Amino acid sequence: MSEQQVNHAERAHARFSASGSERWLSCPASIKAEIQYPNTSSVFAEEGTLAHELADTALQAGKRAAEYVGELILGKVITAEMAAYVDKYIEYIENVKAQYDDAIVMFERRVDYSNLAPEGFGTLDCAVISPSARVAHVFDLKYGKGVEVSAEKNTQAMMYSSGLLNEMDILDIFDTFHIHICQPRIHNFSEWVITVNDLLAWQPNVTTAVELALSDNPPYGPSEKACKWCKHKSNCRALLDQYNAEVGKFFDCLDDKDAVAGITDVEKRQLLDHKDLVIAFLTAIEGDIENRLMNGETFEGYKLVAGRNTTVWHEGAEDELDMLYGEKMYTRKFIGITAARKVLSAEEIAKYTHKATGAPKMVKESDKGEPIVLSGFDNLDA
Repeated sequence: MSEQQVNHAERAHARFSASGSERWLSCPASIKAEIQYPNTSSVFAEEGTLAHELADTALQAGKRAAEYVGELILGKVITAEMAAYVDKYIEYIENVKAQYDDAIVMFERRVDYSNLAPEGFGTLDCAVISPSARVAHVFDLKYGKGVEVSAEKNTQAMMYSSGLLNEMDILDIFDTFHIHICQPRIHNFSEWVITVNDLLAWQPNVTTAVELALSDNPPYGPSEKACKWCKHKSNCRALLDQYNAEVGKFFDCLDDKDAVAGITDVEKRQLLDHKDLVIAFLTAIEGDIENRLMNGETFEGYKLVAGRNTTVWHEGAEDELDMLYGEKMYTRKFIGITAARKVLSAEEIAKYTHKATGAPKMVKESDKGEPIVLSGFDNLDA
């Protein structure tokens, strides 16, 4: 197993992991609550591990990820699509590095923050340090596209920064950290700046959470962020109590209200504010019950049934029908821009494409996006 593979395994199994810090800092009880659940992986996690390995391999060699298309890394073939996204991350790092004549670059660096948490360590993806500017840039590649991640007060990167500070503190070479979250598949490159003094002032929050987590009766702290990736959420009594306190009360008091009056805007907002947490909670419960049924158990009120039947081609049908009917059996489709990058140059891509404005979407008022105001006519089809 390569050093990088070991790092990825360590990162996955660290008890007070940096990647799980958003959870255990908010909910110290989750450390003990998760012990009963096995470590599992997913195709998305494996895809992310491969992207990280590709990025590290290319950066270490001073190459572009595109040069590895078709090659095997971690036993898997590198696709042009993955390489194109990883190259955006590499280019982003290079642009930051180019700002400094004395840049020191670190790749896949294991950092130790055991002064804050027992056996605390993590592997930061990349760091660029400039002694003359007294600044350290910490980069975290996020290959997933399901959830947008922000650099602002990102506890995972702050843990990495704390570990880097431990390593470099005796040299006293920087005053400021620039934390970068690089999420190329959704074009999210987020940056946030924190001073060393502010980072040190934040660290007692970590030690306090660790002490609570290791206590006999650690407190629960259910929240949208804390519960999102928690293995225990489908069985969490504290989350159920939170659900009842924040959402269930609206259903409990329906009989006491005038049904004709409907739901007030304040009530709608209170319900909507907890949408993500409620969906995650119910989805986790549904998944838990489905897994039990799939394992041969029974669950009162629910059962497994066969899915909807579908018509599929027999094996070998394509070859036979191709011989009989040729091109009539195929449809022609214009390729997407990602696939076109394998055929066209960057100049041609720029010539034939433009940035289309996305459709309006509703987000919380705290979202960093600029608000837009539409009239009723803006929503009518042309």
